[in-house]
Amino acid sequence: MAKPKGMIKCEHCNGKGWIEPKPVGVGDLICAARKKRNMTQEELAKLVKLSRTQICNIELGRSDVTVKTLVRFALALKVDVKTLIPFLGDLK
Repeated sequence: MAKPKGMIKCEHCNGKGWIEPKPVGVGDLICAARKKRNMTQEELAKLVKLSRTQICNIELGRSDVTVKTLVRFALALKVDVKTLIPFLGDLK
């Protein structure tokens, strides 16, 4: 069967089916950057002056972040702020 446009193989059915990829959000990018630095949510929370629960909610996409907070995340994670914004990280 040919790959439908914009679909990816399903991990749960051994690649026999197709699913739409999950959109990447700010929280996904923050989580990936945090894990890349081997940092816990608690450690990141202290650096950005938020609670661990707030970090969890942001990473899961339950809470949005302001630009000011996004900059604090970038500084704490030692990354360029554009790497934490979906689709901007690929811009040169």
